[in-house]
Amino acid sequence: QVSIDKFKEELHYDKLTGRFLWLKHKKAERIGLYAEKDHPNGYRQIYIFKRNYLAHRLAWVFSFGSWPENHIDHINEDKKDNRIGNLRDVSQSINLANQKNPQRNNTSGYRGVSFKKRISKFHAQIFVNKKYNSLGYFDSAEEAHKAYLKFKEQI
Repeated sequence: QVSIDKFKEELHYDKLTGRFLWLKHKKAERIGLYAEKDHPNGYRQIYIFKRNYLAHRLAWVFSFGSWPENHIDHINEDKKDNRIGNLRDVSQSINLANQKNPQRNNTSGYRGVSFKKRISKFHAQIFVNKKYNSLGYFDSAEEAHKAYLKFKEQI
C-alpha cells in the first residue's frame, strides 16, 4: 500500500471545497488542476500510482492520517461533496440507513415501505445491525413512512 506521505507529495486536498488538485504530475500542464474524474457510479475518483482511488476515502486519509475503518457516508447524500465535514466513517448498516431515496424496485415510492397485498396494508421496516426490524402495518404509505422516519431518527 502507498504511504500517506506519497499521496500528499502528489495531491493537495482542500477541506473547504472537498476537491483535490495535482501538486506533481508527469504532464506539467496538469499541475494545479483538479485531480478527480467523475465515475459512472456518481462518486469522484483519482487515478494515481497505477490505481483508482475513491476521492472520499482519500479525503478521510488526508484529514485523519489513516484509512477509514468502515464505509464513508456522505451525510448530505451528494456523492461528489467530499468536504470532510460531510463525511463520516460508519458501518454499512448505518450508511444504508442514511439513504433517503427508495431503491429502484420499490413500488410504494417511500424508503422502508412495501405494500402487502395479502392484507392490503403498507409494511414499514428498517434494516439495522444485520437484521430487519418490523415497524408495523399501516393503512397508507405515508403513515408507514412516518413510522420509518421516526425510527430512523432514533437510531
